[in-house]
Amino acid sequence: PLVQRMSFPSICTVFLLATGTALAMYDAILPQNDPPSSCEHGCALWADLEADGNTRDQSDVNSKFSAGEVPPEVGRSCAMPANDPDFGDGWCYCRKSNDASWGLCSPPPGNIPSQMSVMVISNTEAVIVFATQFDGKNETKRAKWVNRTREGVPVVEISPAVGKVEGWVQTPSKGTATNRLFHYVYLGGLSSKVVYRYRVKASNETSIWSEWATFRALPPISSQTTFAIWGDMGVFSWNNMDSIIRHFDNSEIDFAGHIGDHGYNIGVEARGDGYFDGNQGMYTRGLWVPGIGNHEFYDDDQFNRYDTYTSGIGRYGNSGSSKYYSVDIGYMHLIVLDSTSYFQQPGSDTKLQLQWLENDLKQVNRSATPWIFMTAHHPLYCSSITTFDDHTNTQHIGSGYNPDAFEGCVGSGEEDVAAMRADWEPLMMKYGVDVYMCGHEHNYESIFPVSNNTLRQTDFENPVAPVHVVSGAGGAPELDLFGVPGPWTRKQINNAWSYSLVSIPDPNTLVWQQWYNSYYGGKLADTFTITQKQHGPFNY
Repeated sequence: PLVQRMSFPSICTVFLLATGTALAMYDAILPQNDPPSSCEHGCALWADLEADGNTRDQSDVNSKFSAGEVPPEVGRSCAMPANDPDFGDGWCYCRKSNDASWGLCSPPPGNIPSQMSVMVISNTEAVIVFATQFDGKNETKRAKWVNRTREGVPVVEISPAVGKVEGWVQTPSKGTATNRLFHYVYLGGLSSKVVYRYRVKASNETSIWSEWATFRALPPISSQTTFAIWGDMGVFSWNNMDSIIRHFDNSEIDFAGHIGDHGYNIGVEARGDGYFDGNQGMYTRGLWVPGIGNHEFYDDDQFNRYDTYTSGIGRYGNSGSSKYYSVDIGYMHLIVLDSTSYFQQPGSDTKLQLQWLENDLKQVNRSATPWIFMTAHHPLYCSSITTFDDHTNTQHIGSGYNPDAFEGCVGSGEEDVAAMRADWEPLMMKYGVDVYMCGHEHNYESIFPVSNNTLRQTDFENPVAPVHVVSGAGGAPELDLFGVPGPWTRKQINNAWSYSLVSIPDPNTLVWQQWYNSYYGGKLADTFTITQKQHGPFNY
């Protein structure tokens, strides 16, 4: 049954624990995951490998964890240590192996919840999603009903009670995650800024509850909001996970946004499992907004895992798709778009999305949400010059590049960027989109108000064209190179990974802060303030 209950035991510790701030990743502990099949006797005791018959040097193992020593709660569990998370769904050293062998773990068996997060649908709605292993029972049938008892529906306990609860289950029809069941719990009628405590489980009698978790509902429309946003974050030691956890735990942000290139690549089954399990400690603490990038297409997955995991947005959002949608938060109208189809990854119909975009922009109430913040994975303007060869991690500069002249957004491909700009920029000018933020380029670049590839002013006082920001270094495999700055470039940073912290305290002010991930000290890298007292169409 899908239920709401009002009493709870004491708060439990979530599976994934932040155990220090020395690194940007945190120590993800996965006690429910299956030990490696290559480890005949299971996982060795992380804190005393010698006692468990593994010869790996203990000091080396200790250094893999964020505090420089093994947290006691790890025990013999699978884990993703902050300084060596690997690409799988946790790992461990083999017990009684009499050598230094180790192996990759597997997702939790049967009906144990994993890969849990809470996604924004609207100012008062959210969807909890989690995965279990496919067992071939009736849960494979999709179901949808309100507060009724029916086999197959995920179960939620949440306090305080919400206005509406619905649930369903599905599995991808193709791609690399077809042996997973994805469970969804829709929550409607959330009260602004209220902290909700919840846990979930699959419907079977043998199902196990998730650990307790909390999230705080979004602020009301026409109020201040602060959020973290970035693109391009995998499960690497230098990502921003512990910074975002700290922001959530200190109630410093209302939500987090990750605009594409999740996990590198979630289409690889073990890597996708590891990414979503690794993020569980972050996205069960607060709400998040996902966007789609080119790496969700690769490894024969073609967006299937992304589409499935985020399908609650498609079902309940305002576009019928999780690739592009919008939501009002505080003083902001946030638009998430799909740029991938302009870059040889067949995604959404570009014409259909363009029609939806104009209709959405027409309906924005600038009195209630004066700031229009638009985001997608790829840039409309940039001066990055690194390209990839067959999607490997080998950096090279685009062929024919002239290092002494600005030649556009060479890294993304100026021809494709220009095609996307030709579709989107006229609408951005017509309806006065204040900010366009993207990732894809693994660096940070802030750009003065620009349109038609022309610099319009060199400050942020009442901009007469959109302000553009590239923030694609959330934790990507490598950093990208800059070429000669564009005529509209304000600042280039590619010496470290970073993320954006955006605050909109009133109808006329937006404060942008760029923070280095804690791997590089967690220091402020850049800041600027946009003042706009005349929200509306731009006349250029």
